Amino acid sequence: MLLYCHDRLRELGAVDGRRDALFARAFAGLKRLHDRGGLSASCRGTATGVADYYCTRPLGYYDLGLFAATLAPHLGQP
Repeated sequence: MLLYCHDRLRELGAVDGRRDALFARAFAGLKRLHDRGGLSASCRGTATGVADYYCTRPLGYYDLGLFAATLAPHLGQP
């Protein structure tokens, strides 16, 4: 989880950039590991974007997605 939050935390000033290279390598390895079977496609978007797409999404980006809207019919909410 920290891997996906690192860029956000750096923008907020919660962490410094001393370990940027470490996180970049960790992300490359994680994406390679999970993308072999296409898992990334169902996990953080399309799995075809550049690393910045996955790592540097704006805060609140998830709230703009359609996931909650797709759950509404299943939860009985209009």
